[in-house]
Amino acid sequence: MIWFLGDTHGSLGHVVQQVLLAQKNGAAPDAVVFLGDLDCAQPLHLELAEIVGVTDIYWVFGNHDSDDSRSLNNLFSSDLAGKNLHGKVERIGGFRIAGLGGVFRSKVWAPPNAPSFPSYQAWRKDLMRKRPPKGWGIYEAGEERKHTTTIFPDVVSRLARQRADILVCHEAPECRSDGRGWQAVGDLARKMGVRWLFHGHHHDSPDYSEHFVEMGFKTYGVGYRGITSLLTDGKIEVIRPGDYDAARDFDWEVPNE
Repeated sequence: MIWFLGDTHGSLGHVVQQVLLAQKNGAAPDAVVFLGDLDCAQPLHLELAEIVGVTDIYWVFGNHDSDDSRSLNNLFSSDLAGKNLHGKVERIGGFRIAGLGGVFRSKVWAPPNAPSFPSYQAWRKDLMRKRPPKGWGIYEAGEERKHTTTIFPDVVSRLARQRADILVCHEAPECRSDGRGWQAVGDLARKMGVRWLFHGHHHDSPDYSEHFVEMGFKTYGVGYRGITSLLTDGKIEVIRPGDYDAARDFDWEVPNE
């Protein structure tokens, strides 16, 4: 059993509470997977100290995880840094899970438009060509940090050559009715042959079921601080609805720049 966790934005106490409750009932998940925008106030392993060892902990990053150095370092420099699934396929709880963290940003790549840079390294090299690091100000340092959570073509290409059962993303695929999903995400899922896709970012959990056949896989959005479980038999169970799910009152993200 795998739990998929919607955007937490600095409040992870409900995750600890639900995992400990499940453990008490003899039903702790094999693993939990954060879908981005954790925005940790302290290193992730400290935020989740009570459940480290109770369940495996994995994550992909969201756009807000690079808003400042604190958020970035509390993920990428934590003792759980090696559990970052971005650009990888890992076997977890009997499933092959692939991760695509971050968001598309128009200055780098907004599919189906051609990308401006093939990789983070190429983007950073261009930044250094324009202005060497010793001359960087707040803007350059901020841009370098921000684009650690940008989706680059090389990561998508690397994943597309692999197979998986599940794709976990921050971005959504094209089945969103508001036009804020990405066909590039759906195309990646189809190339990898996944059966399920779980995403965060939009703080909602729409019913995508009418699109399952045409998409070729089942998509689930996990709401703001929500928890959705995939059982070993493939059944889906909502452990904790997102905070805005019932009211359908969403804290919308601004378009990616």
